[in-house]
Amino acid sequence: MILTFALLLGIYITSLWGAYQVSDEQIMEKWEQSTHTIRDEPKRWVVMQHYDGSKLDTFTDNLIFQKLRNKDQLPPLQAGMSNSGYVRYWFGTIAIVRPMLAYVDYTSIRYFAISLVFLLLILTTIQLYRYLGLAYCLVYGLCLGMIHFWIFPLSLQYLPIFVIFSLGQLLIIFLDRHQKANLYHWFWAFFIIASLTNFFDLLTAPLLTYAIPYALALCLKNRSEVRLFWDNLKLTLVSGLAWICGYSLTWISKWLIGSNILHQNIIKNAQHQAAIRTGGRAGEVLNYIDILRKLGITLLPKEARVILVIALVVSIIFLACHWRNLRWSTLISLSPMILVGMLPFIWLAIMKNHCNTHYYFTYRIFIIPILCGFYYLLALVKPHSNHSKN
Repeated sequence: MILTFALLLGIYITSLWGAYQVSDEQIMEKWEQSTHTIRDEPKRWVVMQHYDGSKLDTFTDNLIFQKLRNKDQLPPLQAGMSNSGYVRYWFGTIAIVRPMLAYVDYTSIRYFAISLVFLLLILTTIQLYRYLGLAYCLVYGLCLGMIHFWIFPLSLQYLPIFVIFSLGQLLIIFLDRHQKANLYHWFWAFFIIASLTNFFDLLTAPLLTYAIPYALALCLKNRSEVRLFWDNLKLTLVSGLAWICGYSLTWISKWLIGSNILHQNIIKNAQHQAAIRTGGRAGEVLNYIDILRKLGITLLPKEARVILVIALVVSIIFLACHWRNLRWSTLISLSPMILVGMLPFIWLAIMKNHCNTHYYFTYRIFIIPILCGFYYLLALVKPHSNHSKN
């Protein structure tokens, strides 16, 4: 694991250094076209009127593009590590987007991102159907629709989370298919997923990259026969610990390495921002219930509530038809799934300021209780396809 982490850090630093090996002259034409496109759009505009959940954060995309240009003519390594006001983040997206600007602009990048998102959607859905069945595909599609996944390609900020939790699911299926899904491999997989999350994400909805692959992993491990509670709990604890380690160590490494390269105290900057995001600004009143209500309304407008109620009714009817097969031991054995479903509420308690200020994208983590709840019900009756035991 130490070697894995060292390799990941080496890739991150080398990729950022390599991105700034591309000169500003090579990207300037496409950079100017891109910034004009961003400037013509509102800073935070709603794709579907009256649905805040479809709001794009063009302000952050503009911030990324401003960092893409090496205005201060810093050496490549320092340029990759610096960013005025946001130096605590890796900004891993730059490692990919800056070289692309030598050939394509923001509009073309969005076009390619659309192709990537739907390709990953197709691949993950096919694998879900093959190994778990149609019901899981429908639940997964419902949850993606509720978080407006179709706008992710239009945002450099939103895109990485979708890509990572999609690739994370494919990795989990690969490990399970090749019978490498022991606790060590689970730790390894979730550690890498979390590290990549921190490298690319700007605190958008990072919990999704843990909960969605985890829910899939637990269902895969219990698809043939329900395992003991302690086995499922071990999988939950190991994967959770791995994700926390990968995410936190990658972030701390940025502060330490960045401080050394830039000769400034990034740790102090990170501590200051952490105090704001958790405790709020001076005079700011943060009420847990009010923020939760705001996030809930964003996730579940009237139409989404109707769809969700219909899905719940169908699930209850389906469960009632299989009630003879239910056992208390099964209910208990799969209960770690419900524990993971509670994570967004803990996140909100810690990150109240961040969830309140950026509710229009942080609301997405509250799809986790819905996904875990439906997966839990499906796992109870195991409605898998005929291919699930292949």
